[in-house]
Amino acid sequence: MKLDTDVGRWFFVAAMGMLGMALALVVIRNPGLLRPPSPAASATPVPHRTIESPYGNGAFRRGQAHGQTNVGTGHAFAATLGSAYREAGYEWLAVTDLNAITSPALLATPGLTVVPSAGATYGFGTFLAYNVDAIPDAITPRQVVDGVQAQAGVVFVGRPLAEPAPNYDQLVSLRDVDGIEIFDARLVKDDPTHADAVALWDRLLTDGMRLWGIAGDDTIEERGPDSTIGRTSTDVQVDEVTPIKVTDALRRGAFIAGNGQAVNSVTVAGDTITVSTPDAEHIAFIGRGGEVLRTTDGPTGSYTVNYSELYVRAVAYRADGRRAWVQPVFVNP
Repeated sequence: MKLDTDVGRWFFVAAMGMLGMALALVVIRNPGLLRPPSPAASATPVPHRTIESPYGNGAFRRGQAHGQTNVGTGHAFAATLGSAYREAGYEWLAVTDLNAITSPALLATPGLTVVPSAGATYGFGTFLAYNVDAIPDAITPRQVVDGVQAQAGVVFVGRPLAEPAPNYDQLVSLRDVDGIEIFDARLVKDDPTHADAVALWDRLLTDGMRLWGIAGDDTIEERGPDSTIGRTSTDVQVDEVTPIKVTDALRRGAFIAGNGQAVNSVTVAGDTITVSTPDAEHIAFIGRGGEVLRTTDGPTGSYTVNYSELYVRAVAYRADGRRAWVQPVFVNP
């Protein structure tokens, strides 16, 4: 009985030894078996060195994102305001009457698309809402943004430097607000120190917000020396001018804000951003902190990113001082 046990143990030890030798031979022939899996093999790689542009192909269609009629606090009649903008070459119009929803039917003009919109003013700021049918009841800026977006609408902070206006902490807390009004033509006339909010835009972008900048006439008069019709435009890149497509372009940033300078195209090829215009004198490319990264002469300019910029936006300048603000292209290092 003991002999049988000893023989069994000998066979077991011999078998284990042969198995060990076989495994060793496999490892020698395949040394990678002992290496830990690489991060790429064990997890989805984190995207890096990418450029996120809101632009695609196609023409920009001229529009106005901020106008007022006598339905709200303006003096212009709705029907004649629509006609005035169509005669000035605009293809779409958003009337943002303060604390009032102006029926698109009142603005009906052949060749002009009307986007249902409203201006909402509170003790803490003015907001421009697009594709809405109700003005939110709110006691905080957060509630305004939530109320507009609950209607599948788009919301911008209007006149963000002019009282009443949210303070900076309130603005930076609205991480999902669609944008701010960076240029207001009526304020240029009435309150010029608060008309241009581009520096505020750069500050918010540098603090990590992803938001767009619109320009608005903010007219309250149809004609006469106080009218600001045609001073600005917000030109959307859409294949068809409909209220839904205009609203979607405002949401995605697929538009150019300007006060007279036009842009033909914004393209990204590899690491290079190119802006083409019909007649710009020069184009400036701007990044983190409002730093001017590069300035080019002529109607077309390009900038190659180095992936430290956080964002790159461009401004095209015409010889007479007119400008076009290109929306930021976001850079992921």
